[in-house]
Amino acid sequence: MLELTMTLFVAASQSSAELYADLKKLQVVGSALYVAAHPDDENTRLLATLANEQKVRAAYLSFTRGEGGQNLIGQELGPLLGLIRTQELLAARRIDGAEQYFTRAADFGYSKSVDETLQRWNHDEVLADAVKVVRDVKPDVIITRFALEGGDTHGHHTASARLGLEAFTAAADAAFHPELGAPWAAKRIVWNSWKEDPKALTFDSSVFNPVLGLTYGELAATSRSQHKSQGFGAAPIHGPSPEWLIHLGGEPGKSLFDGVDLTWKRVAGSEGLQRLLDQAVREWKPEKPAAAVPVLLKALAAMKVVKGAPPHKLAELERLIAACAGVFVEASASAFSVVAPGPLDVTLTALVRTDAPVKLKEVRLSDGQTVQPGKATLKVEAAPWADFVFDTFTLRREVQFKWVDPTVGERYRSVELLPGVTVKPESALLVFADEKPKTLKVTVTAHADAQSGEVQGQRYSLAKKGDSAEVAIQVKPTTGTLSLGAQTLTRIEYPHIPIQTVLAPADVKLVKVQLARGRVTRIGYVPGAGDEVAPSLRQVGYEVTLLDDEALRSKPLEGYDAIVVGIRAYNVNPRLPSYRTKLMQYVEKGGTLLLQYNTKNRLSDVPPDLGPFPFELSNDRVTDETAELTFDRHPLVSKPNALGPADYEGWVQERGLYFANRWDEKYATPLSMHDPKEEPKKGALLVAKHGKGTFIYTGLAFFRQLPAGVPGAYRLFANLLAHGR
Repeated sequence: MLELTMTLFVAASQSSAELYADLKKLQVVGSALYVAAHPDDENTRLLATLANEQKVRAAYLSFTRGEGGQNLIGQELGPLLGLIRTQELLAARRIDGAEQYFTRAADFGYSKSVDETLQRWNHDEVLADAVKVVRDVKPDVIITRFALEGGDTHGHHTASARLGLEAFTAAADAAFHPELGAPWAAKRIVWNSWKEDPKALTFDSSVFNPVLGLTYGELAATSRSQHKSQGFGAAPIHGPSPEWLIHLGGEPGKSLFDGVDLTWKRVAGSEGLQRLLDQAVREWKPEKPAAAVPVLLKALAAMKVVKGAPPHKLAELERLIAACAGVFVEASASAFSVVAPGPLDVTLTALVRTDAPVKLKEVRLSDGQTVQPGKATLKVEAAPWADFVFDTFTLRREVQFKWVDPTVGERYRSVELLPGVTVKPESALLVFADEKPKTLKVTVTAHADAQSGEVQGQRYSLAKKGDSAEVAIQVKPTTGTLSLGAQTLTRIEYPHIPIQTVLAPADVKLVKVQLARGRVTRIGYVPGAGDEVAPSLRQVGYEVTLLDDEALRSKPLEGYDAIVVGIRAYNVNPRLPSYRTKLMQYVEKGGTLLLQYNTKNRLSDVPPDLGPFPFELSNDRVTDETAELTFDRHPLVSKPNALGPADYEGWVQERGLYFANRWDEKYATPLSMHDPKEEPKKGALLVAKHGKGTFIYTGLAFFRQLPAGVPGAYRLFANLLAHGR
């Protein structure tokens, strides 16, 4: 089971007002769990309100990590996108104050079927994951983002609601997976409806918090805007914002926490603790938070002997004491990477920057070493964390590398545990369109001194850490996998999330395809939101030139046999409409312009005149990657490649998305397809003559198929490029 809470980071400093808010939160013992399918499905306004206004423990359970989605900020798809979206969720939680959990469910892309979702997720395993989270968090209330039936949504969403309701019941059943923890019965489960409902409980999720100086709608906008890979930048809500909660199970109530004691009275033997927390609130001095430390230390001692005290409250109180005392602790590595298991130089820093009565006793490294105060630097086996043990509490810090970025300032990153060498092939895919061998260039990088060996028979010798060398491998045309016998290193770096390091087997996929390019050689490619279509086309012999804004503005286009526009280009490049006249003139003079999918919804829009004649985009899609493709009698299926059923096999994740649903009669729609139990859709491919040339719009998911090496997708794409030539 995959389950994740907050990643360890150096604690941010807090103002006196924020510390006071944390102190008030200590007096509240309740909790709430929000449940949905993907990163970015959560209602950050509601989570922010629960965590900061209701002051309960708030958590979000995302059933998936979002690896089946799309990426607006880069080219990462699949597992790497899931990694980005995981970190975006954690970034959001650091802002709105909630916690983050996951299950092992895989995001396999848009699904129209709840049954398909539950089958591919493995219902029983994922239900057990959700029950484990419920029993760990012990929520008084559970909230689903989606309804149990239908609605304008898809299978993952509905499945998350149904699993949430099942987990509500199963978590309370002592006979259900007793190894997952003691049973826990939440008071009720509700659905956070999207629209007003007369049966719903209502409350305002955007009240103004004078301590924070924000409405929760303002705080939540910053949180939600961390989902940058999905283009979910959000505007702040400066006034009230109602929520509607519809009862799904458990005891009905007149409010979300109706009948729930949110105070320490629910915990036997906590009376003395409550008095100490009340005293700390009464005596709080905003100009001197350290004055609260003595009574908070007494409260900590009292909490430790209360048998039913929630463990997360103990951690909250320890963090508050440290912050009020001005404690700063840090475990700083001498390098950001090391060949496992090390050694690594680590500098330990522990400061108490007030007169608060707290004292460091020792530091315990996760490699087993114990360090007494006064020793600042030591060698460790690349330890992931250090426990700073004070006389009454312990603070854990990840061993991190810190450096000064000249434009950002001080930054931190996790220490990478690396093999002696990593290799990076220039491409993870080789597609052979003829019988000629290809030269694969592979870069070998040393992560320690004196590294030597071979890759596919090609020798390398690297003297120093950081040195690299390039070897060339001749690869014969075949279909299969070329293993380079090492690992490849990928670093994902975006400013809104910590640097992520991924090690994976260095394998290259090999694909043979019978491909005719017709009279098309030179292609101009207009970048969109990020895809691997251009390098995929180069693999099969096309000469591809990227056309940026300057090229579109000032360079002639007539030298290109075809121009391809990348996915979501009109969504991410506001200047693109200004080049429409030039692009249409290119078509009129005999060129082929192929426009890949764009989106039109509440988050993004496109100009009304994408083509030479009107057409409208929709959210229509075909998610079954095995759905039958039916072509009318049309040259696209025969020239220059004669397409047949085998060309439509082996597609990945989906057939296509964001089809047109209305179009001018001048467009031909030669392709029809549909998901099970649906009517045929013809908007995946629009083709029109314009002057001497051809304009094509396609919602087919070439951006997934070509990098995956699907032979039939290459043959179909080649036919689109050559059409009209």
